[in-house]
Amino acid sequence: MDITSNEYRLIIENTNARECDIWQVVPSPDGKYILYVERIYNGLGVTDEEDVYYKVYSIEDDTSITVFYGYKQFLRVDWK
Repeated sequence: MDITSNEYRLIIENTNARECDIWQVVPSPDGKYILYVERIYNGLGVTDEEDVYYKVYSIEDDTSITVFYGYKQFLRVDWK
């Protein structure tokens, strides 16, 4: 992932996501949305616990919605 991209910068600046939690950033073909994956580590026990959120950030509306959530659900994302 290119952490110097404009899309990555927009996610960090305009959402409550931390840099270390962003895993994938994929701009939409029309440039209006950014699909991103946020991994939240909850290492409270002897095993790693990660909740994975798949979100869409609207550049025009400055809003972010979760489209899928899962415990250790690691998927590759892309626009179709």
